[in-house]
Amino acid sequence: MRAVSAATLALVAGVVPMLSASAQPGAAPRETFDLAIFETPPGWQNLPLPDRLILRTQAGDGQIVLLPSFLSAASPTQNFDAEWAKLVAPMVGPGNAPQVSSEQTPDGWTGVIGITSVTRDSETASVLLVTTTGFGRAMSIVAVLGSQERVPELTRFFER
Repeated sequence: MRAVSAATLALVAGVVPMLSASAQPGAAPRETFDLAIFETPPGWQNLPLPDRLILRTQAGDGQIVLLPSFLSAASPTQNFDAEWAKLVAPMVGPGNAPQVSSEQTPDGWTGVIGITSVTRDSETASVLLVTTTGFGRAMSIVAVLGSQERVPELTRFFER
């Protein structure tokens, strides 16, 4: 498997509009999980669990995990740092610090996006964490891609 470049994954950082988007006339039906409005990528499996929603490819080279929102009075950066430490650092190890950027929407949401790569057993995967904060709540989405071919699907997921 080839790693997905951080520059390529940075293009998928449209999760902030995803939380505030309304349905467009003629658009495909949208799904919801907590604060998120989305469409499961075609061909991906939708696996609802009591504490999260997992979307994954049948080939096992892509996964998106939507986690429930939580009350927060912390800053967007503080929320991101806490979520990275809890959700991603155990998976990628302490030496894989993310490349971080942020985006704010006109309607009050701030998304902090972090990207890194991890190599295990000679296979490299890219890991993306998006933590969105606003209105006293925060929500995180973790995506793991082991294949460059999955980037367009992930991009569409975050753009809708």
